[in-house]
Amino acid sequence: MSAPAEFAFGTRAPKLTEVATAAREGDGAELDRLVTEHSSAIFGLAMRLSGNRTDAEDLVQETYLKAFKGIGKLRKQSSERGWLRRILVNAWRDRYRRSRQTVPLLDPAGKPSDPAEGLARRDLLRRVIAGIRKLPRRQREALLLRVRGRLSYAEIADAMAIRKGAVKAHLVQARRKLIARFGEEIAEWT
Repeated sequence: MSAPAEFAFGTRAPKLTEVATAAREGDGAELDRLVTEHSSAIFGLAMRLSGNRTDAEDLVQETYLKAFKGIGKLRKQSSERGWLRRILVNAWRDRYRRSRQTVPLLDPAGKPSDPAEGLARRDLLRRVIAGIRKLPRRQREALLLRVRGRLSYAEIADAMAIRKGAVKAHLVQARRKLIARFGEEIAEWT
C-alpha cells in the first residue's frame, strides 16, 4: 500500500486492487475516501436514472453497501468510478425489474399551446416508453444510460461491462427500432 501522504497530495489515484487490499486489511480510511471521492458522481447518475431524490438516495446506499460487501473479493483491475457505476446500474436494473414502474425517460422541449397537441404528445410518449420496455435488455439499458443517465459511450461500456463498439451497436439498433415503429418525430428524443 502506498504512503498516506501520496493520497493526501493527490499525486496518484490508487488502483482498485489497492483499495480492495486495504479493505481486506481493515483500512476504513480507504473506504471513506472511496465514498467521499465518488459520491457526487454516483449520486448524480442515480438521480438521472431514478428521476427522484428518494430513489436516488436508496440506490446510492445500495451501491455502497454492495461495494463494501464485495470489495474483499475483487480481483479485476478497473477504475473505481467505473466499478461503482457498474454496481449502481445493476442495482437500478434490479429495482426496475422488480417494480416495473414507468421510467421517466423523455422530456420533449417546450409545452404545446394546443391542448389536443399536448394529449397527442403524451400519448406518443406513453407508447414510446412501452416500446422501449420491449427492446432487448442490452439495447434498452444502453439507451436509458445514454438518454437518461447522460453517460458517454465509454462510461456506458464500463457500466455495462461491454466494449465501446458494442454500446454503439446497441444504441444504433435501439434507435432504428424505435424510429421504425414511431417515426422520425422521436429521433430527437433518442
